[in-house]
Amino acid sequence: MDNSEDTIFENKKKEFEKITGGEEEPRELESIPESDIEIESEPEEKKEPEKPVKKIRKKRELTDAQREALRERLKLAREKSLESRRKNRELKRIEKERLENENEEKILKSLELKRDKKKSEKSLMDEIAELRLKLKQKEEREIRQEPIKKEPIKKEPIKSEPVKITGGLPPGFSGHIPKPAETQAQKNKRLYKQMRGLGR
Repeated sequence: MDNSEDTIFENKKKEFEKITGGEEEPRELESIPESDIEIESEPEEKKEPEKPVKKIRKKRELTDAQREALRERLKLAREKSLESRRKNRELKRIEKERLENENEEKILKSLELKRDKKKSEKSLMDEIAELRLKLKQKEEREIRQEPIKKEPIKKEPIKSEPVKITGGLPPGFSGHIPKPAETQAQKNKRLYKQMRGLGR
């Protein structure tokens, strides 16, 4: 017993030195009654539980008729599974073709929309070019025509007596004076101003 207490003390001392790095001086131990000191006993070796031995079961002995029946069932099951795999493969192929067709239709529609857009843009540009050409030709015609010399009209003062209006506005008059209709030259001028910024 004395020897084991010494070894425990030595072990504790080494652990203390490892922790503190041996910097502190060991203190003197006070006398402690032996009844207060607990002695650690070395752990006993743990015994590993023995694994239970599995009982080996004997295979069931089959008769020739049972074997034949099992073979027939296996053959039928293989045929059925082969048939179901073929069906599934065919269904997957059909689904894949359907998806490819849908994708192709979407692509064709988008291409058609692009073509239509380009055609409409082209037709609009052609129409604008035609209108410009017509406007230019019209302007040239106006320039070519010789201006008509107008003789100044002599204005004579009109002598009239003041007219007295009695009774207010004439019947059917709403008070709105309509603007005169736009002449062709005014229309052309307005179109020219609108088209001026389009092509440049």
